[in-house]
Amino acid sequence: MRLPLVIFTLMATLAAARGDLADQIALAEEAHDTHATIELLRRWQDQHPDDQRALQRLASLWLEVPDFDRAAELLPSISDPGFVARAKADIAYRRDESLPGALDILRARWTEAPNDAATGHQLAGDLLKAQLYGEQIQVLDTLIAAEADAGLLLDRANAKRASDQPEGALADFRRA
Repeated sequence: MRLPLVIFTLMATLAAARGDLADQIALAEEAHDTHATIELLRRWQDQHPDDQRALQRLASLWLEVPDFDRAAELLPSISDPGFVARAKADIAYRRDESLPGALDILRARWTEAPNDAATGHQLAGDLLKAQLYGEQIQVLDTLIAAEADAGLLLDRANAKRASDQPEGALADFRRA
């Protein structure tokens, strides 16, 4: 158990000696050291404040930890409205324990951008949690129309089964 830590520490020290922050971030991520990755990304942001990919990764890690307040602080700096909506919905659901609030955020984003597959996936998952199967089926229909995926077909089949549509559920199970 200590050997991977020693190896990571040695690799991080070597990268630090070279002064290559990007290498240090890669090593921390490879070692699945979330807290080290967060700290290194914070340093990266000091040097590259406009790096949207790094901002989104940092916000995602804050959500993973979870430190919802720190994630929320980053959202005004992130230019991807889909990412921002999904993060706000995650905060509403997990921190504020407001599934209705999360659904409102995701529905608004889905209405603005019905081709935003990542938002559609999150909305479908939250609709399942809320047991709103009819609406979940509608979202899944849109996602499946864009890309027929076996996982989406299974999700829709389960939603149809739960909403007492056995024929539709069976058809989706067969297609999957």
